[in-house]
Amino acid sequence: MHKESIKLAKLVSSSKKTISDLEKEVSKLNKELKNLKTEVTISKSNDTIQFSTMPDSKVVSNSCNCCNKYIEEIKDLKNSLARFSIGKSNLDVILGK
Repeated sequence: MHKESIKLAKLVSSSKKTISDLEKEVSKLNKELKNLKTEVTISKSNDTIQFSTMPDSKVVSNSCNCCNKYIEEIKDLKNSLARFSIGKSNLDVILGK
């Protein structure tokens, strides 16, 4: 019985460490997403993209090649964050939080 409780204590400790690491990663991804949202703003009124972090607010025409790449990257980041959140929720259920 004592060996089993020690084994379970180690499992709980390991799980808490994993949860902590996952929460840090979620926080990091949320900050990165927030930075990306503030970095790139799409002006729908004149179909241009403005990079707000540039000192002189340069405007780039919508015909640039990298716009679709950024849109796909944002979608991928959102999907990764969603899977991460689901995994954290599943882990919380397993640990009874």
